[in-house]
Amino acid sequence: MPNVVRFTLPTARTLYVSGVGSFVAGILDVDANNLKLVAKTRFLVQPYGAVELGTVDSTTPKPSLPAVPGPPNPDPYPQYPTMDEIVASSELRAASGARIAPTSFMSGRRLAFDGDSITVGTGSTNASVNSWVAYTSKILGTANVPTTGTYARINAGVGSDTAALLLARLDGIIAQDPDIHVVMIGQNASADTATYIADITAIIDKIQASRRPLVLCTVTPRSAAAPAGENQRINVYNLALRSIANQRGIPLADTHAALVDPATGALAAAYVGSDTTHPNSAGHLAIAQAVAPVVRKVLPATSLFPVIVPGDPGLVTNPLMAGGGPSTGPTGWSAASSPANGGVRSVGTEAPDGSDILPGGVWYRFTMDAMAATGSTGAVQNTTLAGTHEAGDKILVAAVVKSSDANGAGPKLTLADGSTDLVSIAESMGVQRPGLLLQVATLAATTSNLRLRFSVYTEPGTIRSGYLGACQAWNLRKLNLTNQF
Repeated sequence: MPNVVRFTLPTARTLYVSGVGSFVAGILDVDANNLKLVAKTRFLVQPYGAVELGTVDSTTPKPSLPAVPGPPNPDPYPQYPTMDEIVASSELRAASGARIAPTSFMSGRRLAFDGDSITVGTGSTNASVNSWVAYTSKILGTANVPTTGTYARINAGVGSDTAALLLARLDGIIAQDPDIHVVMIGQNASADTATYIADITAIIDKIQASRRPLVLCTVTPRSAAAPAGENQRINVYNLALRSIANQRGIPLADTHAALVDPATGALAAAYVGSDTTHPNSAGHLAIAQAVAPVVRKVLPATSLFPVIVPGDPGLVTNPLMAGGGPSTGPTGWSAASSPANGGVRSVGTEAPDGSDILPGGVWYRFTMDAMAATGSTGAVQNTTLAGTHEAGDKILVAAVVKSSDANGAGPKLTLADGSTDLVSIAESMGVQRPGLLLQVATLAATTSNLRLRFSVYTEPGTIRSGYLGACQAWNLRKLNLTNQF
């Protein structure tokens, strides 16, 4: 049966909406005769659900509506507020004849990463590529945790922050309307343990009052060279965090366990960076690999952009990698350069195995064997995106990529103007099989030479393969979808 939600209005109106388990993004407000979305609160829409504009009364049984043919539609996202709860706390108003006019299309969920300098990315070689926040987005799939567009993730890390300082600026983070908070704070000491616990509790209370789920992270260890007592303090903080998470039913990512050397209780040598506090890029990857599975439990996977058919309106003529074989690449994808540093490459297509998320077609496999002492980058394989694309155009790219490397090293997919890369779609992915990748790039100049470029890097004496599949691009201006992303 559809849900009926009632709320206060000067005059009764009824708004009918349909869609199976879909979300409408926004607090509804009036502008002339249009019911516009002016904020990004999520409303779960039941099949042929009706929103009756009346008086809020959550205790009164909902009136019955005629049964809708088809299977039942249980709430797939129970961790989100109910429509009753959202409406009761919203300024939801409507005018006669109002209609929904969404201002943007929701892709994935907007995550806020609340923390200190480690969340900023300090210690990694490139915060935008191999920090734990960047890795987490890629492991989960940038279609699920966008890095660009309206719902781009929020990196709310600030160097030297304590729990008290994070609490003081939390309202500003909440005002950006994230769907989920990931909180990792405690590397910098509070006045005492009781103060830390009080501040963490207040942070949790404030996030939960905003009706958003959160994931807590334990505090990562410091190196053996850290000042005496620092790792002991961190252990005490973590004991408190584990207790709080257990008592309040909050998902906990044990990032301390992911980085600690159990023999010493300090940061494992493989993760020690340039100081005693911040882990190196490998440490950031280990953090992300601990955080991503926990976030996944509260992150509804997107069903956007499964590329399962060739052709228009996409710009890639062979998105499903047809026409290849065990030792030949797919039609329309060709070498743009020779292997660097003496690498030996081979290409071919392979059918997906049972663990792949490839929605259609086959994999385009690209293998590199680095014989040179400095490692090797494979000859770039590319496909041209037909047509002239103007400055200011938004190009949306979706793809599925995997690596033979357990940590996702090697493959790189970019949107390029000729041989000049414009934006990275996949690079240093953090896991062998990341989720669906999705990026939006705005062109700075008009070009008729737009293309997708795929390459693989491997270390000396190492054979590594990258795989690309279900890859498509769209010019949003030409499709009249510019304002949707």
